[in-house]
Amino acid sequence: MAAGKSIGEFSMKSTSLTFRPGPGGSTVIEGNFEGTGNLEGMGPGTVTGTGTFVGGKDGTSTYCGGGVSRQR
Repeated sequence: MAAGKSIGEFSMKSTSLTFRPGPGGSTVIEGNFEGTGNLEGMGPGTVTGTGTFVGGKDGTSTYCGGGVSRQR
């Protein structure tokens, strides 16, 4: 994976996992995450996201997340 510019620091934990059948007999795992972070341009606040994993060792994964800045 290529390294890029850091956009902040965060710490998250899994809040739920969903397992369901996927294409070609694979398994789809969706994990929801929540935590705190300090993101560039947003300041400290809550961060959330969902990761989706399809297949095993040779499968694919995606992640979509966002942050909410606390009122100062």
